[in-house]
Amino acid sequence: LLLEGGALRGVPPHKRPPRTVCEAACAAVPTFMLLRQLRASLLHAPDGLASLAPPPLPDLRRGARLHLDKTAQLLPCELRTAAAGALAASLFAPAEPHHIAVIGCGVQARYQLGMLAAVTPCRAVRLWSRRPEQARALAAELDGGPAGWAAEVAPSAEAACRGAGIVLTVTPARSAIVRTAWLRRPVVVLAIGADSAGKQELEAGALIEADLVVVDSRAQCVDKGELQHAVAAGFDPEEARELGECIAEGGWGRGSKPSRPELVVFDSTGVAIQDVKIAELCLAELSRQPAVPSKL
Repeated sequence: LLLEGGALRGVPPHKRPPRTVCEAACAAVPTFMLLRQLRASLLHAPDGLASLAPPPLPDLRRGARLHLDKTAQLLPCELRTAAAGALAASLFAPAEPHHIAVIGCGVQARYQLGMLAAVTPCRAVRLWSRRPEQARALAAELDGGPAGWAAEVAPSAEAACRGAGIVLTVTPARSAIVRTAWLRRPVVVLAIGADSAGKQELEAGALIEADLVVVDSRAQCVDKGELQHAVAAGFDPEEARELGECIAEGGWGRGSKPSRPELVVFDSTGVAIQDVKIAELCLAELSRQPAVPSKL
């Protein structure tokens, strides 16, 4: 990661990214939550990560390159993806969801639930995966854990989604899994898995019929997210609001109805500048800590 006083090195101000989830997540998600999660993951990482004394803090005015173990490199990405989902849920999820539907039970599902626990009181989870053993394993991890989750494995994706107030999709699917008819208002859909051309977890109709479609980056989602399929089906991408815009405008976005939208789809493809902001936070935190053995 190249840092220079908190800005992208070499990028002139007029070409810097707009205020999307990059800055919005840092402004709206409590910093302590992100740092606590990230520091805990790094400092208590698996034994495969060597324990090293941290090097001297680099001079950010000149820019510096940080080299992390391959495993550690994934942690900021996993965490910022989960933080973006939690931010969207904090803004758009119903106050008391009946349950959370989780479609896909891999690593990112765990990070998402860890962050969601901080923004919703709901602890009922219905899990579904194309690999049933993954759903059973996740249910066993969640049940009786410190977060208080009550998890059950659903017999189908439809059974998981029916009646859910939060639907979380975290799969590498290349054809729609979640059908529009399964979504009962009020509900927010956190569509996380579609992050490259051809991937798809939702029917295009879910975005077309939504009261509000929120994206982390409009241009990127048109190419890589759920938005690519909705646009092909006739959806106007200008109707999608960027998450940062919703926060900056203090509501649901330009032209939205004053009433709270009851079917919201958040299309998250991941914005890499968020990793830079997390690195900034880590460096700031480390600068306040004594030099002790660290996984970083």
